[in-house]
Amino acid sequence: MARITNREQFSELCLQKLGKPLIPIQVSPEQLEICVDDALKFYTDYHDDATIRTFIHRQVGANLVTLTTPTSNLFQIGEKVIGSTSTIEFTIFDTPTTSSICSEEYIQDLTVGETITGQKSGATGVVSTSIAQNDIENGYITIPDQVISINRLLNFSNKTNSLSMFDIRYQIRLNDLYSMMDSTLVHYTQVKQQLEMMDQILVGQKGIRFNRMMNRCYIDMDWKHDVQLGDWLVLEGYVTIDPNLYPDAYNNRVFQEICTNYIKRQWGQNLSLYGEISLPGGIKLNSDKILLNAEQKIYVYEKEFQDKYSAPPIFLMG
Repeated sequence: MARITNREQFSELCLQKLGKPLIPIQVSPEQLEICVDDALKFYTDYHDDATIRTFIHRQVGANLVTLTTPTSNLFQIGEKVIGSTSTIEFTIFDTPTTSSICSEEYIQDLTVGETITGQKSGATGVVSTSIAQNDIENGYITIPDQVISINRLLNFSNKTNSLSMFDIRYQIRLNDLYSMMDSTLVHYTQVKQQLEMMDQILVGQKGIRFNRMMNRCYIDMDWKHDVQLGDWLVLEGYVTIDPNLYPDAYNNRVFQEICTNYIKRQWGQNLSLYGEISLPGGIKLNSDKILLNAEQKIYVYEKEFQDKYSAPPIFLMG
């Protein structure tokens, strides 16, 4: 059998397993899409091959002010801007597009329709929408939909990771490791381990709180002092694999069987509205048997997913 390379071929294969084109499968295109989506959701939730560990990088964003006209390039980055109505002053951090500017301060009281004027450039613009609050004021960063879990935030405040001449590693190498042939790395390794342990005890790691239903990762830290606008945060987590980019997911045997029986269950539910249906040639479709058989197979394949292909649970001790 040829390999499946897209969603349409996958849907057609599932219908063929149910008897198409010899038997008309009474499901609408919308119902077919729902069944495929449900099967894909179950596949990404429980199959270890459907996710991959990765690092998610996110830049600490500023307040976004959208303008009615493309005049943001006339403003200067770093200049003070004042509102004509609210008389609020703020500093321009960036101009990501020709009709939007980012401010360093939170400017909640800036009103829609208000004219803002640059103090140095003299450029003007009219605020078109409400102000989007920045990450520092929110206390969280937004996370893409494909992220299903976040394990940790990479430590960005560890002073032993700097590369300046005041770095302890630099001083050890300068004063103690004259030649790699004449010295061992035992002392250097022990010092590094001691420094890392002190950093863990005295500083610790930033706590994170993440729920995939919210698409937000809350980081328990002093946002106003620990980070600045434009800083990068790196998180370790797991993301789902998009089968449209990596179509080998459509060739998973259990994934195909689960989707086929999801469609079969929907088919049985549709036929149950009419009872037993007779086809040309004396063939009869028993909706109750179709529905019962689909439910039984779904239970078997879902259990196989959870027992054989899921990552083992993480046990917490405390």
